[in-house]
Amino acid sequence: MTKPTVQMGELIQSHAGPEVINLALGQPSPRLLPLERIAEAAAARLGPGADRLVLQYGVIEGPESFREALADLMRVRYRYPITASELLVTGGISSALSFVSQVFARPGQPVVCSDPTYFLAAGIFESQGLPIVGIPVDEHGLQVDVLEQRLAAGLRPAFVYCIPSFHNPTGVELAPARARHLVALAERYDFLVIADEPYVMLSADGVPPPCMVSYDEGRARVLSLGSFSKILAPGLRLGWLHGAAPLLERFAAHGALRSGGGLNPLVTSIVHGVIASGELDRHIDLLC
Repeated sequence: MTKPTVQMGELIQSHAGPEVINLALGQPSPRLLPLERIAEAAAARLGPGADRLVLQYGVIEGPESFREALADLMRVRYRYPITASELLVTGGISSALSFVSQVFARPGQPVVCSDPTYFLAAGIFESQGLPIVGIPVDEHGLQVDVLEQRLAAGLRPAFVYCIPSFHNPTGVELAPARARHLVALAERYDFLVIADEPYVMLSADGVPPPCMVSYDEGRARVLSLGSFSKILAPGLRLGWLHGAAPLLERFAAHGALRSGGGLNPLVTSIVHGVIASGELDRHIDLLC
């Protein structure tokens, strides 16, 4: 039975008391939350002479200028060519997983996860009525050969959810040969690869692991999920999808996005300011 969280303050919850450093949670230390930088960006976006349209409904994909700024940042940090047309703004990875489950799977259709996997992701899939099929992990990541055996035996998943770098909870990295094999299987058996990649920019040695999209090679089989929760602040509830345009077009057709005018346009505008000022780059360097 999952241990309930406890309220540690008005705006935070934890599984442990203040005398314990709880390594089970992905929460940054409060001293690493850049309150002043975000406050400055918010003041610039909302102060005298600011554009009132910042409070209006947004565009489904997220503002093009923001996606261009994010693509510029990612090109440098990922060391991989990325364009604004390959990005779509989300409310963070948890929200994106929920939308992805609705867009790319039907209730009752299985999804493949590593065993073990990020336990809260499993809860998201189960809440959408998607049964989980576990595939073991070793020191080289997901055992893709085991997955291939299951596929040959008739398994037909909607998608494979993987954490290719800094795997939660094992910490292993998916070997490049396995990543290529996984995408080839996705093409052969007609499923998607959903890559949870919040830590690509936080490699301690300064060398980012290859993003999963780099193995896609134009096949439109991979969607990568990124987040500002780990590189800036989790309370922003802001992230992105990275993938081929045909996949993003299906995601953008979701009724909630069409009705709501995209996700978090005000927060997007504030974070745009943090990126444009160079403060996000400096903050990532501090975290690493």
